[in-house]
Amino acid sequence: MLATIIKNSASLVKFISLLGLTLKAAPLQHLTNVADALIVASERRKKTLSALNRCFVEPPTDAFALADCFRESPWSAEDVRSRVLHFLMTYALRLAQQLKLDKVIFISLDDSLCE
Repeated sequence: MLATIIKNSASLVKFISLLGLTLKAAPLQHLTNVADALIVASERRKKTLSALNRCFVEPPTDAFALADCFRESPWSAEDVRSRVLHFLMTYALRLAQQLKLDKVIFISLDDSLCE
């Protein structure tokens, strides 16, 4: 049976809000919906915006509006990547402190996107 989304994951909504992205309500909702659908559709072969939009019981928008949101987005991929990295590093350090672990973090760098 294919997984469907009735309501966005509260944990995902919280994670995205903690990134501090300065987006208006509609683009933020599109971003949240696509992220949620990518998680739910991890086993599906096709991950087009149309297919991801169909993961929702009642799709909040059509696939064209969803595509426009990403094509004409007010943010850059680098901005989102750097905010996610900053959030993850801060979270890892805070967790290490709470658990009284050594504050040594091993980082694996992927240089496949380097020019």
